[in-house]
Amino acid sequence: FGVTVDLVCLPNPDCHSSSVEKDALSTMKITVKSIYCPVTFNVEPSHTIAMVKALFLNHKGISANQQRLLHNGTILEDDKTLQHYGIGDGTEIHLALKIGD
Repeated sequence: FGVTVDLVCLPNPDCHSSSVEKDALSTMKITVKSIYCPVTFNVEPSHTIAMVKALFLNHKGISANQQRLLHNGTILEDDKTLQHYGIGDGTEIHLALKIGD
């Protein structure tokens, strides 16, 4: 923890940001940014990091074990909730891909 990771996003003129909707009263929007197009998900504060990885898997087809999610330089642990990390509405989370697992 305490590691700062800078991600470089490649410009993509065909890239259109997309939003994945979920119906619930307590939802908030978070954006997962990667070398791909940013993706906005409607999630709940009680969702775990593993659940967010599953959403990204369903949307982009990248397996959860290849995903490393980061917020404020901290690697997010699968069993912790968004609320645990203080992630709220409008937060951006960064995705780094693990290579060679």
